[in-house]
Amino acid sequence: MPSLEYVVGRNYQEIYHPDVRIVSFPDRETTITAAANRIISTAIYTEYPIFQLATGSTMEPVYEKVAQAVGIGAVNFDRAHITHLDGRHPMDTTHPSSFGGFIKNRAGIPWKIPIEQVCLINEQAENPWEEAARYEELLKVLVPHLFVAGIGPPEDPHAAFIGRGTSFDMGVHYIPKLPDA
Repeated sequence: MPSLEYVVGRNYQEIYHPDVRIVSFPDRETTITAAANRIISTAIYTEYPIFQLATGSTMEPVYEKVAQAVGIGAVNFDRAHITHLDGRHPMDTTHPSSFGGFIKNRAGIPWKIPIEQVCLINEQAENPWEEAARYEELLKVLVPHLFVAGIGPPEDPHAAFIGRGTSFDMGVHYIPKLPDA
């Protein structure tokens, strides 16, 4: 398993674990800059970088800062691949709530990654269980050099999406939407 690195906005400190490195910074802007710089440096110093990206408002300014660096020619993502963590089914990628659309529109296109290297969960798959199995196989090949995840807001702290009671060993899987209460 590749090591994971979290960058969170608190007083600067580093927490080490065999599989996870958590780095905290004193404020939001420093955190955004550090996360963007980590993405940029991975793209520069890795021949064929693979990124696994998170969605959500935490990531928007990070991805925008990376796009600014692409815009001025400071970094090139033409050899990069991106994957993401979760999707909503059924969901058209043009829908504002689409996770795949989020990754495509906030990272893939602005970072000028060739569309065939933007590897998304098919949120419109006829059979979501088969799509989960397909994506699981894809992620076995596209093992990320950098896993980028935000940590949710204080009222809903979370790292990426792991459903309650879900084993970390479960892999990619489909969770049917529960009926509204």
